Amino acid sequence: MADEKRDDPKKEQKSGFPQMSAMHVVIAIAVIVLAVIFIAKFGFGMDLISSSSGEMAIAKPRPVSPAPATIQKDVAVRPSISIRPDMLPSCDAPKTLCGDTCTDIQTNVNNCGACGNDCTSRDVKNVAEYGCANAKCTITSCQPGYGDCMNKGTTDVNGDGCETNLMTSESWIYNQYSSYVYQQKDPESKVYLENPANCGSCGNKCEGGSTFFGICDRGACRKVCWGTWLNCDNSWGNGCEQVFDDNNCGACGAKCPADSFCNNGCCVLKSDHSKAVADSLGVTCSGNIWVRQSK
Repeated sequence: MADEKRDDPKKEQKSGFPQMSAMHVVIAIAVIVLAVIFIAKFGFGMDLISSSSGEMAIAKPRPVSPAPATIQKDVAVRPSISIRPDMLPSCDAPKTLCGDTCTDIQTNVNNCGACGNDCTSRDVKNVAEYGCANAKCTITSCQPGYGDCMNKGTTDVNGDGCETNLMTSESWIYNQYSSYVYQQKDPESKVYLENPANCGSCGNKCEGGSTFFGICDRGACRKVCWGTWLNCDNSWGNGCEQVFDDNNCGACGAKCPADSFCNNGCCVLKSDHSKAVADSLGVTCSGNIWVRQSK
């Protein structure tokens, strides 16, 4: 037995790969199997192991979704921004923010009382210029010859505007010839306006008296005698002191001829009251009876 040959361990190490124990082989196989399972499930997108049987299966590619018919462009999405009240612009009292401008709505004609309330957009008669006061639209000025007299200083343009004619007594009807004004005889006809209250300006009243009345002539007050009265002394202090007679027939100093007399301001023949004749001023009444008054 002493002569029996033993293998040289150094020679075994030089012959090839180092020898592996059975335990090493089992561990290596387990690692390989786990690696295959992991790769099949997660690594390459292929199902190598059947989920039902646990056996090796034929690798199948995963389905690919079809491409859309049209490719949408990237759409910018605006982020939702919440603005705190203290971040908004503010105006110092008494001004209000109208658009991007601090505005005093108490006096601003284009934003009167509220933003956008434009007084100048109103259509009110005879108004030349608008304003804004105490948050209300006002009339700053009227067209020439007109006044806002009905509102008595409260000139809100929601009213009737510049409603008053300051130049004439519109309802007073008369004809003017040379130095005479002819009015209808009967003062009770009321076709003229007595004592206009707003002549030339609001509140300027044309006063009258017991024998005369006031009219507004082109913005100025003027006095006219009633009916058969005349102002021959040119003093309105005593009113119209002269009544019609044969020496003042229809006008001061208008004398009727000897064969005529004064009939309601017209010289007519004594023999024929229907026939008028010329007075000393050369005036002959027409068929209608008019009372001639001095300006």
